[in-house]
Amino acid sequence: MPIKEVIVETSPILVIGITNYGGGFGLPVRKFLIASGLNKHSTIIVSDPSRLKTLNGVSPECETFFDFLKYLEEAIHRISPKQIIVTGASGGGHTALLVGHLLKADYVVAFTPYPYLSIDEFRNRNDPALKSMWRILEQFNCLPPEIKKYFDLKAVLSEWNKVTKYYVHVSRDHKWDFLRSMYLEDTPNVAIIAHPYSEHSVVSVLSKHGKLTECFELP
Repeated sequence: MPIKEVIVETSPILVIGITNYGGGFGLPVRKFLIASGLNKHSTIIVSDPSRLKTLNGVSPECETFFDFLKYLEEAIHRISPKQIIVTGASGGGHTALLVGHLLKADYVVAFTPYPYLSIDEFRNRNDPALKSMWRILEQFNCLPPEIKKYFDLKAVLSEWNKVTKYYVHVSRDHKWDFLRSMYLEDTPNVAIIAHPYSEHSVVSVLSKHGKLTECFELP
C-alpha cells in the first residue's frame, strides 16, 4: 500500500514519513522507525512508486497532489495530534519539506533532500544528478504549472508559514548532497546540520553510530 497508517492512541505525536526511491529512509521503514524512536508514535508512511515525489498524486488513493494533501488534512483532523513531525530522506526529502510547510506541521526533519526539481535549475547549478535523473526530471517537466510552483523549495519556504521549523541533515563530506542542502541556507527557520560523514544515506550512518534519535529530540 502506498499509504499506511499506524495509530498509537497513547501518543500525542503524529509522524508523517515520506520514503525515498527505494521505499525506505536509507533503512527499511520498520528499522528506521525503531532506530529513530518514532515507532512509539502514530505514523502515516507514504511511498510513491512513480518517483514523482507525490506531485502527481499517490495512486490509487489520491489522484492528484492536492488530493494527497486533502487526505493528510483529513487524517490529521481524525487523529487530532498535539504535534506533527514530517520526515523524509533523499527522494522523500523534498516532499517532506513541502508537505510539512503546506500542512503547517510543527517540525520537518529531512535527510539529504533535493531542494529543486526543474531541469533548468539542475543545469544552472551544474548538478551532476542531471545526467542520472534525466528521465525522471523530464517527467517532472511535464507536470502542470500549478504543481511546478512547488519545485523550488527555496522559493516556497521563503514565505514562512509562521509555524514550522525545518531541520535538514546531510553528510558534510558528500560534496553534492552538501551543496544541495546549502541551497536552502538563509531560508527562514531552516537549520542545516552537517554531519562528519561522506555517505549519501546519512540516515544509515547516523543509525549505525546510535545518533539517529538525536535528530528527533525536538523542542
